[in-house]
Amino acid sequence: MKKIFLLSALFWFCSVLAKTQTGQLITDDENIQSWNDLQLIVPMTKYFDFYTALTLRFGKNVTRLNDERYAIGFVYKPTKSLSIQPFYWYIDARNSRSQFRHEDRLNLRVSYRFPTKGFGLSHRSAFEYRYAPENRNFRVSARNRSKCRNRSCPVSRSAEFYARLGTCQPNG
Repeated sequence: MKKIFLLSALFWFCSVLAKTQTGQLITDDENIQSWNDLQLIVPMTKYFDFYTALTLRFGKNVTRLNDERYAIGFVYKPTKSLSIQPFYWYIDARNSRSQFRHEDRLNLRVSYRFPTKGFGLSHRSAFEYRYAPENRNFRVSARNRSKCRNRSCPVSRSAEFYARLGTCQPNG
């Protein structure tokens, strides 16, 4: 019990530390935005699920489409605790000059849930490869998220860390 308490305190501390480093949020009171997310996961077999997602962001007081994202992939579940999810994102986002920029992203997420009774602990690692054809920019990043939850308490804590692994802009 003491180990579980120390582990949950560590995750809580890490998540508070990560939250304080995000800085002050600048809000725009003149513009109402609407983010709309839709995910569809269809079980195909015992080990594979089909995954697709759609995200639309409307801005300018919900009168203009600013961002559209489409994802397609699958989830492989070799065990009850482990899942591997490769997928592709197609992104069109409006920049500050009101022009759309296109981006392709290849993602790989690996999630593991530690099997315990009364206490939930999970970890997800995500790797992302981005390519923006307009400026021929390649970018690789990693994101790790750990989450702990006590079943008797409805509140859960999570900590997420992001690292840009590299950027490359080829010559020619």
